[in-house]
Amino acid sequence: MTNPEEACKSYLGSWLDCKSLGSQFHSYYVYGERRDCSQLKEDYGLCLKRDTCSEAKKSLDQREAELATGNSCLWELRSEPPSDWPKPGSNTHMKRSGEQMRITSAS
Repeated sequence: MTNPEEACKSYLGSWLDCKSLGSQFHSYYVYGERRDCSQLKEDYGLCLKRDTCSEAKKSLDQREAELATGNSCLWELRSEPPSDWPKPGSNTHMKRSGEQMRITSAS
């Protein structure tokens, strides 16, 4: 069995980073409020208990699964460019027409 403190260093690091002055300042500047670090503290506590308590291991595994599904990609992955996308090396450029952008060929 590994030392729980060694295995949980990443949880501890995330929690301490969240609590840091720089992180809290950034959160306040960007979002207008301090970041809540209680979930990270709870995750660290569950990690320390996971070898001795099956309920803690189950809760931590569930939390990790939630985080993994929450990090889905924002953009849809494409295998090729859109059909109306200019071909590389063509003399195509963007021109502003009122509020819309349109693609036109340079003559």
